[in-house]
Amino acid sequence: PPEKTTPGHWTLNLQAGNQLKAGKNAVKVLFQANNLLNVRYYDHTSYYRLIDVPEPGRNLTLMIALDF
Repeated sequence: PPEKTTPGHWTLNLQAGNQLKAGKNAVKVLFQANNLLNVRYYDHTSYYRLIDVPEPGRNLTLMIALDF
């Protein structure tokens, strides 16, 4: 069926991590940032674009994992 074309877009993402020693254990630290510039965009294949719901905005994640 005919579809409304969505304009192109790009997002800026960043991911950094490291593994540290804490005694006998290892601690993994990971920081991730998606859509840093908070760009409003639509996924062309998403049904939500039809009701004008954009993709998620800026998202920051911090993960700390302890191996034991």
